[in-house]
Amino acid sequence: DGKSHVTVTGNTFESIGTTPTTGSAQAIHLSADTNAIVSDVTITNNTITNIGNTNLVYAYTAPLDPHDAKGIYVGDLYTGSSLGTGTITSLTIDNNDISYVLSSSTSGSHVAQSYGVLIAFGGLKTEATISNNTFDTIDGNWAKAVALWFNTPNTYVTHNDIRNLNTLSGGIGTNGIGVDVNSNLGASSVHINENTFDLNTMGLLIENAYSPVATNVDATNNYY
Repeated sequence: DGKSHVTVTGNTFESIGTTPTTGSAQAIHLSADTNAIVSDVTITNNTITNIGNTNLVYAYTAPLDPHDAKGIYVGDLYTGSSLGTGTITSLTIDNNDISYVLSSSTSGSHVAQSYGVLIAFGGLKTEATISNNTFDTIDGNWAKAVALWFNTPNTYVTHNDIRNLNTLSGGIGTNGIGVDVNSNLGASSVHINENTFDLNTMGLLIENAYSPVATNVDATNNYY
């Protein structure tokens, strides 16, 4: 928390949270303390694989919900909890191989969710570039390669290869989302371009699960 000028590169994060049936699992977690400014963080050239498992469901009491399995998580201990005016800027997530991020596909009191990259920071804002990554085999009741929540102005999601979302659970074409933009105050300056999705993936989902906000997103020149 509160650290700048950090590079995470050339690592293999493997087999994290592969046995629990409750809780959450993530390979990399970045956050910021109240009023802290975190900048110049680079996460690049890492292999992230086998995170969580197909029985994993987070036992939670709403609204404290960090979700279940995440390759890279930029956010609070509890999704969307307020951290004042903390900011994260100049975050680069580039050229990582993220695969087999898994949680339960069974519907229940909590819908399990899996993410390649989840940005859900409850501070002032997060600005990021997410590019040249491979997302392969992300599975849960919901499966999302990239999720941008709350306030991610000037964020670029470009040249990513996204495939095999919710194929293990048989949910091909159902709840498999390439990029999820949710309750995002910075949506008008989010750019989602030059990404490749397989034919079974919904490329973009715009939703307002937490609060209605403007959601004009540049999502041109993507490919299936």
